[in-house]
Amino acid sequence: MTAEAKIRTTFALVLTVLLLILGLWYSDAVVFARSNAEVEHTLQVQRELARIEAELFDLESSNRGYVLTGKTSFTDRSQKARALALESYDRIAKLTADNPSEQERLPRLREALAEKLEFNRQLVSRFDEEGPDAARTLFATGRGRPPMEAVLKVVEEMKTEESRLLLTRAAEARRSGNRAILLGASIALGLVLIIATLYRLIGQEMASRASSAQELDRANRFLDALIENIPDMIFVKDAERLAFTRMNRAGEAFLSVDRKELLGKNDFDFFPKAEAEFFQEKDRKTLLEKTLVDIPEEHIQTKNGARWLHTKKVPILSEDGTPLFLLGISEDITGRKETQDAMRRAKEQAEATGRELEAFSYSVSHDLRAPLRSIDGFCQAILEESGESLQPASQGYFQRVRKAAQRMGELIDDLLKLSRVSRSELKLEPVDLTRLAREVAAGLARDLPARAVRFTAQEGLVAHGDARLLRVAFENLLGNAWKFTSKRSDPAIEFGCLAAAGPRSFYVRDNGAGFDLAYASQLFGAFQRLHAASEFEGTGIGLATVQRIIHRHGGRIWAEARPGEGATFHFTLPGEA
Repeated sequence: MTAEAKIRTTFALVLTVLLLILGLWYSDAVVFARSNAEVEHTLQVQRELARIEAELFDLESSNRGYVLTGKTSFTDRSQKARALALESYDRIAKLTADNPSEQERLPRLREALAEKLEFNRQLVSRFDEEGPDAARTLFATGRGRPPMEAVLKVVEEMKTEESRLLLTRAAEARRSGNRAILLGASIALGLVLIIATLYRLIGQEMASRASSAQELDRANRFLDALIENIPDMIFVKDAERLAFTRMNRAGEAFLSVDRKELLGKNDFDFFPKAEAEFFQEKDRKTLLEKTLVDIPEEHIQTKNGARWLHTKKVPILSEDGTPLFLLGISEDITGRKETQDAMRRAKEQAEATGRELEAFSYSVSHDLRAPLRSIDGFCQAILEESGESLQPASQGYFQRVRKAAQRMGELIDDLLKLSRVSRSELKLEPVDLTRLAREVAAGLARDLPARAVRFTAQEGLVAHGDARLLRVAFENLLGNAWKFTSKRSDPAIEFGCLAAAGPRSFYVRDNGAGFDLAYASQLFGAFQRLHAASEFEGTGIGLATVQRIIHRHGGRIWAEARPGEGATFHFTLPGEA
């Protein structure tokens, strides 16, 4: 055999072997590629499972932030986390379509996930409809923890299954790689492919981590800005020593202590022992019971003097429920307390003044009535026993003394009524004004049966007020109308209401004597009269009493009239039913 033949034979043999190696390498390359695709598929399922966990924790954190602060930015984050968690579930359902065992777990995962998302939706809805305290109460029940644990349990089972598949598929890839290594040229190609794949995966992971770090940094900056600009004092203590680990700008200003001096120290380093013990007692209770503690009033000594706080303390727990930190939110209520104290003192002073006035009224009633009764009684006795022996002029003098004493008694009675109207406590309730006016008018008609007065009242007029005082007001208003229509042959009195913008105005109208509006400013003063006592009797206290009653209800009263054409008294009751 010639050298050329040997070369050809050798070349053919090498070529045949090379082709055989290339064929075997191709076969192993196909197996290797399929195994890598299955590995990537498994990794994708694991990433989606991890994403569900991450989005649920973000949802939990966002809802907790919303419950604590009420900021709508947290609800935006929770909505985003909810959507991403549902998207990850849909992708997992598609990725595991060829895995019966994973498909059996999906209904449990879907049920637990739906229950958890529904709880967080209820938490936000409860906050919006009933307020932060109701939402925090719902949060404190722990109802959101079982579905969360159920989700994590199913996710962990699926992770275990995917890890098993990953191990199996990775082993197959390694076997095909090892065979490729034995085939010479395929080993280099396989190594390059593996290196390229790993490089790509590492690059993607690094890019993902860089993006997550940026998001975390932005979130931290946002949280810092939020906490620093909240006007209430916000502080964080560690669960072990109760040392301050964070304090916002408002707390720094409130305590007049540089936060650098504050951090790492506890209450005993800055406050009197009794106060420090009180603060830490509440801290320990919060961490022990793992629930929010609300302290409506908390006294504290600062460099700016004594202050009062309304403080809420919240435990910050680890995933297994271990207390890590304590969050405190304190509102300065010193101004409110001072106002309440001032109001209390003013109330006590007013009550004392009222008691003094009541005692004075009793003294006036008792000490003045007795002499007046004596004057009236002795004058009557003189007239009855010696009247015939007196001159007509002298009899007239005694009659005038009696009338003056009786009028003085009436004035004292009206003054006492006016005083009681000013001091009596309002008992507000729906009052049927139509019925009240008719009852008072019926009483006036019974007292003066000889008079035929046409009285009308609008139906269905109801207001919110003190029925007893409003009856007194109607007795005076309708009594005046009855009195000042006494010289009319066709007396008419009307009670009604005018509907207009703002509070309704009620009115009592008559066609009696009327008066000149030029003197209207004197109407509601005590003892002020626009008609002579000889023409119309009275003490001049009635309208002052009506005005006092209407003003106590927060309303106003005014009059319209013309001499000889009657008068109309309007009044409003802002608390009308």
